[in-house]
Amino acid sequence: MPAISLVFLAAQAIISSFVYYLAGRYGARSPLISGILVFVLGFALVLVLDTVIWLFAVEILLILIYFVGLRTERQPSVSA
Repeated sequence: MPAISLVFLAAQAIISSFVYYLAGRYGARSPLISGILVFVLGFALVLVLDTVIWLFAVEILLILIYFVGLRTERQPSVSA
């Protein structure tokens, strides 16, 4: 069981650092808070979902939605 916990912790750290990097790259207001929130969200969701596989699926979906929002926010609007 401790090995699974370490793997989960390492995966959460990698996902959080990826979110931090992309948030900084796309000019989010606070990349550090985004990374920390993803890390904390992972622990909260694993308690709710009781499985790691669904946790990663939900996290990836949330991260994709977040970064699609960042990309569309940065694109200049075209006025006619």
